[in-house]
Amino acid sequence: MLEVHVSELNMRVSYNDIMLFLAILKSLPTQAGIKGEGMTTSPVSSSKKSSPSRIKAVFKPNEDVVNNLTELGYSRNDVIHALGINNGDVTRAGSWLVDHATLQPNAKRHMVPIRRRIPFDVARISVKVDVARVCLIDDCAEDCDVPLAEFAVHALQVRQGVDSKFERSLKDAIYGQMGSSTFKLTGDYYNRMLSLWEPFLEPWRCNISWQHEKSRSNQSRSGTWNLKVEASDRFDVSVTSALIDTVKKTKSTWQSDYELSTDGSKAKSSQSATSKRIRHPFVPYVIRNLTGCPLKFATQTAALHETDIVASAHRLSSAFSDSDWTEVQPGEDVSFHFATSHEKQRHKRTGLLKLHQIRVKVGEWKTLQPVTVSRVGVYFRHAFTQINKSSKVYESPVPVRVVFSVALEGSAQKVVTVRSALAVKSRVKIPIQIQLEKQDGVDTSIMAMPTLDPGETQYIPLSMTSFAMRLRPRVQKHGSYYYSTTQIRWQTCTGDTKEEPLLVECKPSQPAGEAMPFHFAVCIQQKGFPSYEEVYEMLAEQGEVMEHEFSEWSTNLLPHLPGHTVIILPPVVISNLLPCDLSYYVKNTSVEGTLKPGMDATPHVVSLLADEDNQPQSLIIGCLLENFKSCRELIVPATIKNFQMRMLIKDYNDQTLILNVRILWRLNCSVKISVMAGYWIVNTTGLPIIVRQDGCQQIAAGQYDTHEQARSLQPLLFSYAHRENTYLCTMRLGKKAQMETLTGKPRPGWNDDSNGGMRAIPSFCERFSTDGGSCTRNLKMVTHDGTPNREFYIGISVRRGWGRYLHTHIVTVAPRFLLINRTKSKRLSFAQRHTISYTTDSAGTNFHLTIVPGSSVVFHWPRVDLDTLLCVRLADEPSCHWSGGFFIDRTDAFHVAIRLASGRSGLIHEDVHPLAPHCIFLSVEVTLVNATYCISLSDADPSLVPPPLRIDNVSSAPVIFKQVGTDEGYNTEVPAETQLAYACDEPSFPYHLQCSVKGSSQQVTLDMSNIGFEKQLYYENFIYITVGLSPHQTFYSSQHNSGDILVLDVQAAHRGGHVITLQPLRTGKRSQLWRMTSDGRIFHVGSSPPDKDAPSKAPSSQRNLGLVLDIGEMAFAVGRSLDDGIPLALKQTDERRRSTQTWSFGEDGRLHCRHKNLCARAGDLRVGSVVVLATFNDQRVPLPNELCSRHKMISGSGVLSLKVVRDGPTRVLRVVDIRQKRAGIFSKESDWTVLESDKYVTNERNGEASVQPGAKFTASLSMSKGVGISLVSNTPEELLYLTMNGVQMEVSVVPGEQIFSLRIQKLQIDNQLLDGHPAVMLCPRNATTSFTSSSRSDSSSTDPLISVRAVRQPSSSRLYQIFKSFSIDVGRLTVQIEERLLLKLLHFVGYGPASSGRDSEVLDEAKMDLNRAICNVMDDSVATATRFYFDTIRLSAAPMRLSVITTSRLIPELKAVKRALRFSLVQFERAPVAIQAYAKRHLFETVAFILADFSKHLRDQLKGQAAKILGSVDFLGNPIGLLTDVRAGMTGLAKGNLPNMVKHITHGISDSTAKVVSTLSGGLGEITMDEDYEDKRRAIQSNAKNAGGHVVAGLQGFMAGMIGGLTSVITQPVRGAQSDGTRGFIKGIGKGLVGTVTKPVTGVLDLASESASAVREISVSSDQVYKRARPVRCCHTFQGCLQVYSETQANGQQFLYALNRNDFSEHFYSLNKLSFPHHDNMLVLITSHKVYFVKDSEPDPDHVVLEVEYSNLINVRILPVHSDQPHSSIRTHDGDKVLLELTVKQTSSSAPVSFHAQSSSVNSRPVSKPRVVCHSSTVAERVCQQVNYAKTIASEQTETLDCDPDEEEAEDRSFDLEV
Repeated sequence: MLEVHVSELNMRVSYNDIMLFLAILKSLPTQAGIKGEGMTTSPVSSSKKSSPSRIKAVFKPNEDVVNNLTELGYSRNDVIHALGINNGDVTRAGSWLVDHATLQPNAKRHMVPIRRRIPFDVARISVKVDVARVCLIDDCAEDCDVPLAEFAVHALQVRQGVDSKFERSLKDAIYGQMGSSTFKLTGDYYNRMLSLWEPFLEPWRCNISWQHEKSRSNQSRSGTWNLKVEASDRFDVSVTSALIDTVKKTKSTWQSDYELSTDGSKAKSSQSATSKRIRHPFVPYVIRNLTGCPLKFATQTAALHETDIVASAHRLSSAFSDSDWTEVQPGEDVSFHFATSHEKQRHKRTGLLKLHQIRVKVGEWKTLQPVTVSRVGVYFRHAFTQINKSSKVYESPVPVRVVFSVALEGSAQKVVTVRSALAVKSRVKIPIQIQLEKQDGVDTSIMAMPTLDPGETQYIPLSMTSFAMRLRPRVQKHGSYYYSTTQIRWQTCTGDTKEEPLLVECKPSQPAGEAMPFHFAVCIQQKGFPSYEEVYEMLAEQGEVMEHEFSEWSTNLLPHLPGHTVIILPPVVISNLLPCDLSYYVKNTSVEGTLKPGMDATPHVVSLLADEDNQPQSLIIGCLLENFKSCRELIVPATIKNFQMRMLIKDYNDQTLILNVRILWRLNCSVKISVMAGYWIVNTTGLPIIVRQDGCQQIAAGQYDTHEQARSLQPLLFSYAHRENTYLCTMRLGKKAQMETLTGKPRPGWNDDSNGGMRAIPSFCERFSTDGGSCTRNLKMVTHDGTPNREFYIGISVRRGWGRYLHTHIVTVAPRFLLINRTKSKRLSFAQRHTISYTTDSAGTNFHLTIVPGSSVVFHWPRVDLDTLLCVRLADEPSCHWSGGFFIDRTDAFHVAIRLASGRSGLIHEDVHPLAPHCIFLSVEVTLVNATYCISLSDADPSLVPPPLRIDNVSSAPVIFKQVGTDEGYNTEVPAETQLAYACDEPSFPYHLQCSVKGSSQQVTLDMSNIGFEKQLYYENFIYITVGLSPHQTFYSSQHNSGDILVLDVQAAHRGGHVITLQPLRTGKRSQLWRMTSDGRIFHVGSSPPDKDAPSKAPSSQRNLGLVLDIGEMAFAVGRSLDDGIPLALKQTDERRRSTQTWSFGEDGRLHCRHKNLCARAGDLRVGSVVVLATFNDQRVPLPNELCSRHKMISGSGVLSLKVVRDGPTRVLRVVDIRQKRAGIFSKESDWTVLESDKYVTNERNGEASVQPGAKFTASLSMSKGVGISLVSNTPEELLYLTMNGVQMEVSVVPGEQIFSLRIQKLQIDNQLLDGHPAVMLCPRNATTSFTSSSRSDSSSTDPLISVRAVRQPSSSRLYQIFKSFSIDVGRLTVQIEERLLLKLLHFVGYGPASSGRDSEVLDEAKMDLNRAICNVMDDSVATATRFYFDTIRLSAAPMRLSVITTSRLIPELKAVKRALRFSLVQFERAPVAIQAYAKRHLFETVAFILADFSKHLRDQLKGQAAKILGSVDFLGNPIGLLTDVRAGMTGLAKGNLPNMVKHITHGISDSTAKVVSTLSGGLGEITMDEDYEDKRRAIQSNAKNAGGHVVAGLQGFMAGMIGGLTSVITQPVRGAQSDGTRGFIKGIGKGLVGTVTKPVTGVLDLASESASAVREISVSSDQVYKRARPVRCCHTFQGCLQVYSETQANGQQFLYALNRNDFSEHFYSLNKLSFPHHDNMLVLITSHKVYFVKDSEPDPDHVVLEVEYSNLINVRILPVHSDQPHSSIRTHDGDKVLLELTVKQTSSSAPVSFHAQSSSVNSRPVSKPRVVCHSSTVAERVCQQVNYAKTIASEQTETLDCDPDEEEAEDRSFDLEV
C-alpha cells in the first residue's frame, strides 16, 4: 500500500488568479498553432438549399455482434455500416466486409493487448490530509483585497484500489477497482462590516465511496461508474444578511469586470488604461480628521484571552513611544493598518481573539480611551484638557466629546471619521452660510464656516462647539440677506427635551418693500448620547474627576459637551403629488407658482411657526388645475398638526373634483403640504373613454368634448364627489369617437351628425371597483341601422402607488390585446378569421392591421359575435397565404405556419426553414401582463427554436399528409428518405394528421400529441414488367432515361380484345401496371376499375382484380412450332388455363409459364413490338428481348409503420417500411428517434457514422438527518430554521439520458423568533414529533413527503434543454404563518418601503404609452434565453391545512413592509386548501414564461379557495374547523371510540368559542384608547403557554379590566395633562369615561376567552403539538459575530429568558457550572447586562443567589482559598483552592447576597466583595475572563451611539400609518 500523509495544506485563490488561469487556457490553442475561427460552421446557416433534407436510418446493432466482427480485424465503423446496409444480416454483412472493407494493420495488437506494469507492486493508494484550506480572495477592485470565504476539509482520507497491470494509459489502472473517502467539511465567510469570520457551512462529516464495474465485453472504458455519498451529520447552512450582501456585491463587481475584459470593443478602448493599471497594496483602514484641529493616533491590538482587560489596556497605552504616533492635519485622510508581519493577517481568523483599536489624542486634550475600529458603527469618547503645571494661573479643565464614525466605503475599506458631536444638516434647496459667535465679556469672536450646500452635513470644530450660530441664505437672484437675528444655541435643548423647534428670520439688505424676509425652520435634535450624570460616572471610573467636583463640573462645563444635530428646513413645503401641473397660491401673500408633477415648492417668505416677535398665524392656500376654474381654499392652522383635508375644485361644467391635502409637520418646525388625488385613471387603450361615478347622471369632472373624440394622453383625476351614491365606477366610449382610429380605415357616416343622427350610441359598461384587483369589461357601441354592434374588450387593473404616492390608486384601463412584432425584417398583417375570406373587398381590408418590425399595435376584435381567432400573413409577400386562426385570450406558446405559393422571389433563404420549403414559421407567445394579453410574434430561427412537428420518411415510398379538418389544398408531400418540418396549419384544431401514400387511396389518422401511438398504412404496390433490363438493374441505375425503358403495355386490338406490346414507361399509366398474386397470376390493373373503398386486407378471392395475363389463343395447337411465339393477351381467370395463367420470374431473367422451355419474348426492342410466348434455349445466355423483370411502381413492401416519437422538443411522425422495422433499424423500446440528415450531420466521414459506446455513471446521496438552513437577520436574530430529513438523491447518466430523482421524507420549517407563536411554520400533516438531532429514524412513513423526478435528454443546442419528464409531488402539509415572521422574512430579502427612485416610476408609468411599457417588460434577451422542453411536467401538492396568525403591534420597519404589501392578513386557522396539479404536455418555453404561467395557476387556485378560507376566520368562530372536529368525532364514534368523539367535539366547540370571544375582546380593547392597558393585556396573554396558563391569564385579565375601569377616570386625564396640557386633559376625561365602561367588559370577555382556550388545550392530543427541530439559536456572542450552532448555548439562552421573564433586550453570553460533585448545583450566567449566580439548575428567579449589574461591578479576580476561611475543606480536582471575588458598588436599593463578603471603599464609595468557591481553577479563569470581557463590552456599549433612521422619513411613515 502506498500512503501519503500531509499535515496541513493552504491555498489562496483570488479573482486575478482566476482571470490569469483563464487567460492561460485561452492562449493555449493559439500557442499550439490552432486557430479557433472558421473551424466549424453552422449547418443550418450554411445550407442554401430549400429542398427537404435527405435522411437515412441509423441502424442500432447488437453490441455482441459488433464485437465479434471487430475481432476479425475490421474497424468498428465498417462493421456498423455493413450491418446497417444489410438490415442486420450477419452473413451478408460479413460478405460485404470481405469485398469492401480493409483489415486494420494493428488488429492483432488489439486482440492481444500488451499489459503494462507500474514499477512497483501497489494494490492500494492512501492519502491522508489533516487539514486543507482554500481561501477565496476578492481583489477585483482597486480598493479591495479582502477574503471572501474559506473552505476547510479536516481529517481527509482517500483510499483507492489499483491494478498494477493496466492497458494503454495510467487511468486504466483504476478501472474495476473500489475507492473511498472520509472528511469533515466547514465553510466560513468574511463579514466585512465586523472584520470577522462567520460560518455559513457548519461542520459536516461525509463518507464517499466509488467503484468502476467493467462491462460484459470487458471493455473498461465502457463500464459503469458507481458513486455513493453517505452523511451521518445534518448539512447545516447559515444564511445571514451580511452573506447575502457580500454575494450580491461580489457578483456585481466580478461580472462587470469580466464583461469588460471579455468585450472586444470595450477591452480595445480601455487597453491603454488597463496596461497602465498598477496593483497597489491594499490598506484596509483610513482615518479622516474633521475635528478642526490636529490629532495624533496610534494603533494597538487588545488580546481577549487576558483575564484583566482593563489592566491589559493600560499596559498597552503605557508602551507607546513618540514614534508610534501619527499626526493628521484637519481635513486630511491618512491610511493605516494593523499587520505586524509581512504575512496577510486578514486571511487568518485573528478577529476571534484580538481587537483592532486606535488611541487618539486631539489638540490640547488628553489621550482618549481606545476605540475598536474593526466594526462598523458610531462611537464616542470623553476627555479633559491637559493641565499646564508650569502655568501659575489655574484653568479649569475643559471636557470634550469626540465621535468616531466607522463606515465601509468602496468594497472593503473602513473609514474612521473623527469629528465633534455637533452637526449641521441642510434640507433646503439653496446654499447656506453659517457664522459662529462667542461672547467673551465685551469681545465677540466670529468664525465663518464654509458654505453648506443643499443636502450636505457639516461638523462644528471641537474648539467651537460652545459657539452660537447664525444663518443666512446665499442667493443671487433676489439680492443678499443679513445673518439671522436669532442665534441658534444647542444648549437650549438639554435634559428631557429631545427636540427644540425654532424659526430663524433673515432680513434683506435691500430697502423695505423690495424684498421679503427670508425664513428658516430649525430643529435642534438631541441625539442618544448619555446624560451628564452618566458621563460623570464614566470619567470617574477613568479617574478624570472626583465625586466632590461634580456640582462645579456640571454647572460650568456643560456647554462643552454637545450631542446634537441642527437640522435646517424650509418652513413650508408644497408638494405636487398629481400627474399634471399644479398652480398654487397663498392668499394675502406674494407666494404663487406652478409645480411640475412630483416637484416641491419651498416658499421661505411664509411660515406657520412663531418667532420671537410674531404670533403664529394660519395660511390660506388655493390650488388650480388645467380645465378647472375655481377651488375652495383651505385654511392651514398653526395649532393642529398632522391631519388630512379635502379640497374641492370645479371644472367649467360645474362638476366637482375632490383632492386630498395632507398636512404633515416635520420635526415640529416645518409644514409639508401634499396635494394628491384619490384615483388616477390611465387610459392606454387608444379609445376615447368617458368615466363617471356609478349612479350619477353627470360624467366625472375634467372631461369635455375633446375627450368624447380622442383619448387623453394625461391621466384623468377621479374622485367620488357624490357621497349619496355607491363608490363604484363605470365608463363608456366617447360619443364622437372616430372609427378610423379603431379600425385603421375611414368609414363614412359613422357617428356623423350631418346625416340627422348618430348611427351608434355608446353605453356605459358594468360597474367596477377602483380600490384594487383586476377585471375585464366590454365597451359597446349600440347601432340602430341593423348593422352589428361594436364591442371593445378592455382590461382594468388597480394598484396602489409607491412611496409618497401610497394613498393614490392608479386605475389602468388597458386594451385586452396587444400585438407585438418582434421579427427582424418582416411586416406582418393581422386579421380576424372571418375577414380573410373577402380580402379583396374594401370592407374586409378595413379590419386588417399591419405592423412593422419592432413595433406593437393595440388590437380590438372587429366582430365579437363571430369567431375570435386571429390570422397572420406577410404583408410584403403577395404569394403567401393567411395562417390558420389561433386563440389569443389564453396564455400559450406555439408555432404558426404561413404557406407560400409558387415563386418566392421576395424572400431570402433565411426566411424559409431549411426543412420546410413550403412555408414560413413564426413563433407566437401569448402572455398576460396585468389585464392585457400580449401576443408576441418572432422569427422561428431553426438554430434557436426547433420546429414543433417533423415528418421523417425513412421509407422509399412518398407520403402525403395534412391536418385533419383542413382543405385538400393543404396536402403536403414528403418524398422518400427525406425530412420535413411542420407546424399545424390550424393551431386551434387538434394535432391530428391524416396520412397516405402517394398514388394510394388508403389513409390513416394519427394523434401527434399521443407519443408512442403507432399505426400501419397499407398501399397497393403495383409493378411494371420491363423488357431488356436485368433484374439487378433499376430505373436509376440504367443508362437510359425513364422514357427509354420499355414495359409491357395493353392496347386494344382492331378486332376487339387486347394486345400486349412494348411501350415507353409512363409513370402512373394504368395500362402499364400489373399486380402479381402469391399463386403466380399477373393481373392487369387497368382492366379493373379503381376501388378506393376496398379494404386493404381483403383476400384476393373476394376482390375484383380484373383480367389476367394469358396467351391469345385458346390452347396450343398440336405439332405447332412455337419458335415465332403466341401473342400474349388478357383473359378472365380460369382454373382450366392454370398452366398459361401462372407465371414466374426466373433467376436467368426470363418470364416463364408452367410449360417447360416457354418464356415471354418481344419481337425486337422497339416501341410497338408485340410480346409473345415462345420457346428458348436454356443452354445459352438470355437475349435482350427475352429479359423480363418486374419493378415496383412504389418502392417498399406495401406496408408502412407510422409512429409518433420524440426528437427533443419536436414531435416526429416516423414513417418506416415494415421490412426496415423488422430488420431492427429502430429500437422498439424507445419512443425517441435519432435520424441523421445530410444537412445537420457534420461528423460523418465517407458516409460512415462514428458511433462509440458510452460509459455509464450512477450516483446516490443518502443523508439520514438531511439538510438544515438557518436564516439570520442583521439584528442579529434567527428567523427560521428549515430541516429536510431523510434526503435520498439518485443520479443516473447513461448514453443519451440522464435521470435525477430526489426524495425527502420530512420537511419542517420552524419559527425561530424568541417569542414566536406558533413554533412551527410548516410541517407534515402526520408529523407528531419534532425532528431532533437525537432522532435515529429517518421517517415513520415509507412514502416521502416530497418527491422530485426528472429525465433529461442531451440537446444539440445550448439554447434549449430537453426533459422527457419532470414531476414534483408534495404530500400533506400543515402551514401556520405568523404575520410578524412573514414581515421579517420579507424585510430580510430586501422587500420594504419604496425609495424615492420608485416614486418617479409612478409618474413615468402615468406618462408612458402602453406599447413602451410592455416592450420594457418583454426584453429582447428573451429571444436568446435558454428554453426548456418538457414532454410532461407535473407539479402537484396534496391538500393542506393553512393558518394565519396576525399581530397587532409591529415595529416601524415591519409596519413599512406591511404597508408595501398593499394588503392585510386576516387571522384564521386550519383552513383546508386543495390546489389542483399543474400539468402540461409538450411544453417548450423559457423559465420566465413557465414561472409566470405557474404563478397564474396558483393565483387562480387560491381564488377558488376563498370560500374555505372565509369559513375559517376567527371572527366567525372557524365554522369549518368546528365541522371538521365534529366529523372526526363522529368517525371515532362509528369505530366505537367514544372518548375520541368527546375530545374532538369539545375541542371544536371550545375553539370556536375562544375565537369569537377573543375577537370581541380585542375590538373592545381598541375602543378603550389606552395603550398601557393594551400592553398589559398582551403581556398577560403572551404568558399563557398551556391550560393552566390560560386560566391564570383569564383571571389576571379580569382583574386588570375591573381595576382599569375603576381608575380610568383618574389616570387618563392625568396622563393627558402631562403630555398635552389642557387639551390632553380634556381628551383624557373622554378616554376615562369610555374606559370605565369598556375595560370591565373587556376583562369579562378575556376571562371567558382564556377559559375556553384552557378547555381547548386540554382537549388537544399530544400528537397534535408540533415542536421545533432544535432550540432557538443564540446569535449574540462575546466576539460580536455569529458562531457555529451550539445546543448548549441555545439551552442557556432559554434558561436566561425563563429567568428574566422574557426580557429579550438582555442577551445571553455564557453559562458555566461552578459547584463540586455531589453538591448542590451552582451556575454562573453571564449576559449582556448582568451576571447571575443561580443555586439550582431550574430557571426560577427565587434561586438567584447573586445578581450584579455591570454598572455596579468594578472587577472580578481569582483568589486562593486559605485555611482560615470558610469552605477551606473543599479542594478542587487539581488540588487548588480557588475563589472568585467580585468587587461591587454598594447601592441603596439592593445589597448583594454572597457566601463570604468583605466591605471596603473605592473613591470614597462603599463596595462589597462577595466571593464564590469554584471547583476548578480552569473554570474560574474562564469565568473571570468572560465576566471581565462582558463588562468591557457593556462599557463600550454605553459609549456607542445608536444610529436611528432618518427622522423625517420616520415621521412620514408614522403619519401614513395613522391616516
